Amino acid sequence: MTNTNRVRRGMASNPERNMCPGLPEYTDHIFHTCERAREVWHYFEQANTGVHDPNLELKEWVLCNLTHMTTDTMWPMKFTFALWWLWRWRNEACLGRISNIPGDKIRFLFMSFKEISNAWLSPQKWHIWVEGAQEETWWVGNHHRSAASH
Repeated sequence: MTNTNRVRRGMASNPERNMCPGLPEYTDHIFHTCERAREVWHYFEQANTGVHDPNLELKEWVLCNLTHMTTDTMWPMKFTFALWWLWRWRNEACLGRISNIPGDKIRFLFMSFKEISNAWLSPQKWHIWVEGAQEETWWVGNHHRSAASH
């Protein structure tokens, strides 16, 4: 919850941003216009991925990034993932846990994207043994199969 919402609900007395003092903290600032967020979006802008217009309203900007067609078919997942990490890093900073925020956020996101992409795109075979099961089952990528169906 942003500081502005905490003040509105009587949970805090100061609506200012913890990480960017001087102005009330709104969702748009955390995810879209904050210098820390812009640093992340600037990297993707250089890679010609997504929509990075800081003049768009937050809702329009999010919708554009979730529906924008790029050469990177994983962009909607990466965009959502980056938003989640921006929120997490903001909360870590608010709670004074700066050591939980990576020094190189871009590298952290890139390595995380790579790990997620490999998990989704690489077919993998796992055996699942269920006590009392009559057949062997496994998962290949995102598809469930049973030994009886082959």
